Amino acid sequence: MSAKFEELAPPPDTQEKGGVEILRASVVDGGVSVALRRAFDDPFTWGVLLVDLARHAARVYALETGVSEAEAMAQIEEGLRAELDNPTDPGSTQALN
Repeated sequence: MSAKFEELAPPPDTQEKGGVEILRASVVDGGVSVALRRAFDDPFTWGVLLVDLARHAARVYALETGVSEAEAMAQIEEGLRAELDNPTDPGSTQALN
C-alpha cells in the first residue's frame, strides 16, 4: 500500500519565468524531512531566506488562525532560538547539489 503525498503547487511566477527549486520540506511521521540545494554562493543568504520564510509562515498563521502576525512571528523566533541552542535532529537534511 502506497501512502499519499500531498505536495504544494509551484508558485505562480515560476510557471511564467521558470526557476530552480532550492528547498522542499515535508512532515513525515511527525518529523520534518528536508531536501535542499546549496543555491547561493554565500551562506548569509540562507539566513535572509529563513527569515523571509518565517515571515510568510507568520502571515499564514495570522490569516488562518486567531493568532496575530506579530505573535506568530514571536513564537517562530522563539522556536528558532530554541532549535539553534539545542538541535533536535542535526543530521536530517538531504543535500542536493
